[in-house]
Amino acid sequence: MWKAVVGEDVAVLRSRLAHYIVELERMAAHHEVGLRVVAHAGDGNLHPTFWVPGTDPQSTGALAAALNESIDVALAMGGTITGEHGVGQYKLRWLPLEQHAEVLQLQRKIRNVFDPLGIFNPGKAIPA
Repeated sequence: MWKAVVGEDVAVLRSRLAHYIVELERMAAHHEVGLRVVAHAGDGNLHPTFWVPGTDPQSTGALAAALNESIDVALAMGGTITGEHGVGQYKLRWLPLEQHAEVLQLQRKIRNVFDPLGIFNPGKAIPA
């Protein structure tokens, strides 16, 4: 029985889909985690799901390592950290890997136009 499961949402160029799936399989074997991949093959959007049998630190560490590597490899292939579900609180840590500091600063400035008091979901959507 699998106890810790994490599903992801990334996208790569359609021409890189097969290469990315091969990399996901390599990651799963290397980190000793389970893997299943569902994809919207027509647009390059993938939903890799990793799992481990326990919730002990070694198992969850392997799960986190596979997840982090899946993001790094998607970005290295010219992909994005989200294909359709957006960047929520969980993915904020990866946003600076994809978007340059200048882009994030511009997003903060735009947000400040509409929320000068910083009261709309403070600390969410754009990393500080």
